[in-house]
Amino acid sequence: MSEGEKDGIAEAVDIDQQSVQKALDDSYALIREIVESVPLMIFLKDAVDLRFVLFNRAGEELLGHDRRTMLGRNDRDFFPPEQAAHFMAKDREVLDGEPSVLDIPEEPITTRHNGERLLHTRKVCIRGADGESKYLLGISEDITDRKSRELAFRRSERLGAIGEIAAGIAHDFNNALQGIIGCIDMAMADNTLKPETRTDIATAKQSALDAAKRINQL
Repeated sequence: MSEGEKDGIAEAVDIDQQSVQKALDDSYALIREIVESVPLMIFLKDAVDLRFVLFNRAGEELLGHDRRTMLGRNDRDFFPPEQAAHFMAKDREVLDGEPSVLDIPEEPITTRHNGERLLHTRKVCIRGADGESKYLLGISEDITDRKSRELAFRRSERLGAIGEIAAGIAHDFNNALQGIIGCIDMAMADNTLKPETRTDIATAKQSALDAAKRINQL
């Protein structure tokens, strides 16, 4: 093989490697853009010390911490001790055993500027080619507002049910009182009643009318 042919092959290999590298760089750039664009908190921790190695924009906005202050540090540096211990225990549960994917429907988290929020978190173990745990991937959705709306809706439903029960009871009591008032009217029509008896019956009727008014208000 001539030197010219060798040079041509070397040049072709070099061009091919450059193309592969460019494709890899483009793929990495696309993945970073996707992670940054997702409106959910996405984070990555190393499997040894559970230190943050990746944190996206949505996570910054939710927690109120700049990623530059978070990278290289772990939950103990940002959250109350009991909360941090809970997060890290769940991390270890995923990294050290089964399941390799953990769904946590609700867990509170203390943020820097927005108080306590409620998250729905999924944690995934990322393993290397040797099968060893390398990273902990977390994806969290802030469900605080949605849970508040659900709670308000359930409270409204309960109040509506109570209102229906109260209305039914009021209707039954009102019917009974109307019967009592009718009987009192019949008694008062008796011209032979003594004045003091008529006064007592009138007082009873007024009490029944007052009760009926309150029941109607109910």
